Amino acid sequence: MSFFKKLTDTAKSTANTLSSKSQELYTAGRLKIEQTQIEGRIKDKKTQLGDLVYQAYALGQEPGSAAAAICEEIRDLEKQVAELDQKMQEEQAQGQQVQGQQAPLSEQDLQQSAPAANCPRCGAMVEPGGKFCPGCGSQL
Repeated sequence: MSFFKKLTDTAKSTANTLSSKSQELYTAGRLKIEQTQIEGRIKDKKTQLGDLVYQAYALGQEPGSAAAAICEEIRDLEKQVAELDQKMQEEQAQGQQVQGQQAPLSEQDLQQSAPAANCPRCGAMVEPGGKFCPGCGSQL
C-alpha cells in the first residue's frame, strides 16, 4: 500500500472519528442542557413549596393539598432528570462501543507512516526528512 493511500485512509478515518465524536458531544451537551433546565425548575418548585409552607405556618395553618401537588411536580421532574441521566449513560456506552469497533492501526502501519526519529547506526535523533545523521554523518 502506498504512502499516499495510507495517508488518505488515515485522513478519512480521522474525519469519521471526529464526526462521530462531535455528534456524541452535541448529543451529550443537548441532554445536559435539558437536565440543567429541569433541575432549575425543581429548584423553583422547592422555593415555591418553601414559600407555601412558610405562609401556612405564619397563618397557623397546615400547608394542605397545595404542598402535596408541588411535591408531586418535584417528584415528576426528578424522574425526568433520572431518565436523562440514563440516556446520557446509554449514549456514552454506545460511543464507547463504536470507538471499540474501530480497528487500531497495526504497529507495521505506524512504523511505515511515521518518519524515522533515530539514526539506525548510532541512535541519534534525526529531523524528519533529514538525509544524513547529525551524530555520525551516515546517510539515511
